[in-house]
Amino acid sequence: MENSWKETVSGKLFSRLQSAAEATGKSFSLEGKNKMVEKFHFGDEDAIIIKRLENATVGEQNGTLKGYIEAWEYKRRDWWREAVEAEGLKMGFLDTSVGRAALDAGVTNWMEIFSPKLAVDAFGLADQQDVQKRNEREGWVRSRIMDVVGPSVLPDYELSFHDYTIRLDARSPEALKSRGEDNDTYRAMLAKVKKAAEQLTAEYENARVVPKASP
Repeated sequence: MENSWKETVSGKLFSRLQSAAEATGKSFSLEGKNKMVEKFHFGDEDAIIIKRLENATVGEQNGTLKGYIEAWEYKRRDWWREAVEAEGLKMGFLDTSVGRAALDAGVTNWMEIFSPKLAVDAFGLADQQDVQKRNEREGWVRSRIMDVVGPSVLPDYELSFHDYTIRLDARSPEALKSRGEDNDTYRAMLAKVKKAAEQLTAEYENARVVPKASP
């Protein structure tokens, strides 16, 4: 079983990155081996592979597993890009998350604004003990992100929720190119996301029900 795993996409990347880590003196580990989400830790950075079962019959597991990587990680993590390219791997791309775009735009608290779960606590949108209310507020945050950001990034990008996060799905040729490199289309989108972050922050503050903690 171990030898067969070494021939998989994950196994090949693991071997290459392990050698690279040894050569550079960086730490390296793999989290979630053989699971549908595998996370590679290299130094103080990480990158993931998300697997999808494709072309399967309804209710069956007879499809083909295909690996997808985050476009943002491919663009920003040199060690990851080099490993993927060196192995000649044909990987699918998961479009940049709106949160990672906000990070690129210089939004310091991007995680709290664009992660519905984190926003509920960061902006006091529901009591920690009220599970039902928390779920409702998470849904509200997700809807506000979609409504505020979505129209502003058209037609180059379209906002959608899949593979565990809200993403900026590339639609135009220039947006597709921005998966692997920054370009004018990507930079124009960042300005819109930054402006949306300001509006969302104001909306979250207005919806606060839990008082801010005293300094």
